[in-house]
Amino acid sequence: MDRRGNAITDYKGIIHTFVTHFKEKYGLTEVDGICVNNMVDTVTTTDPPAYAATFEQPITLDEIVTALKTGGRNKAPGSDGISLEFYTAH
Repeated sequence: MDRRGNAITDYKGIIHTFVTHFKEKYGLTEVDGICVNNMVDTVTTTDPPAYAATFEQPITLDEIVTALKTGGRNKAPGSDGISLEFYTAH
């Protein structure tokens, strides 16, 4: 279904609807740079420096496999609605 509720059944239409949906959902958003700078200057970090080093490490294949094995079936781990089965298949 497209955003107007019309059923889309042809291949190109489905692809177009899919791409349009994700472009709208995750497209660029304009922000006020001054507000962002003010926020960054205001927020203080409370995590020890060791946490930052851990968070910046690349995700390993073992971590991905573990996440896929422990996830719930027919569940979407994120707000994008893409299920565990999709990630496992691809």
